[in-house]
Amino acid sequence: MSTGHARGQAAVQLEPDARWDVSESGLPEGSQIRLREPTLFEQYRWQSLAVFAALLIQAALILFLLHERYLRRGAKPNRGLV
Repeated sequence: MSTGHARGQAAVQLEPDARWDVSESGLPEGSQIRLREPTLFEQYRWQSLAVFAALLIQAALILFLLHERYLRRGAKPNRGLV
């Protein structure tokens, strides 16, 4: 980890192999963080959102099918009227 000052703000470089146990929340307010490794969601934002949307659609379809089954089981067949 190395620090510098630019325009009254602390600039912090968080290298992935740093031996310092520094969290972003422990830095002074307004610090610039450089060389921070992006989170998994930041790296794969659109892929994550697509998977989440697909899961939501799938859950909605399953609920629809369960509701249809419930309605069909409750319906009585009317075979006498043809």
